[in-house]
Amino acid sequence: MILKKYRFTAECTFDIEDLTSDVVRRSLKPHPDYEDIIKDKETWESANRQRRLLHALLQEKAALDRFLRIQLAYQFQDLAMEVITPQLDPPEGSDDPEVAILLPMIERMSAEDIASFARLMEEDECIVDLLNECFILKLERLTVSEVSK
Repeated sequence: MILKKYRFTAECTFDIEDLTSDVVRRSLKPHPDYEDIIKDKETWESANRQRRLLHALLQEKAALDRFLRIQLAYQFQDLAMEVITPQLDPPEGSDDPEVAILLPMIERMSAEDIASFARLMEEDECIVDLLNECFILKLERLTVSEVSK
């Protein structure tokens, strides 16, 4: 087994804003049916219900702490490809940094392997689903705690 060690340190802050009409509009803006959704009475009823839930959550410190930890995990999952991957310097014009890194090696493989990988890439299929399983992340030390002001 080959062992490689990296240090990943993250410091973050959650700003919690009230669930206002601006938040609703900003959240729904990317939706293709934005105009219909924003006019829908149920959208605003749901927003008001969730606003009341937010206010209840803000009153329960233990629940808020647990909820923020889950939100932190979701945020890292969602942002990993947007924030971390660009720092890995993938070649210009590459949509998939893994493919960009592996392409020179694929091009040196047999004609059959090249054709197989090319077919998978054309079909937008993952070419490294099994290869990725060879990389096992072991978090040696992980703590999530609130930082005092």
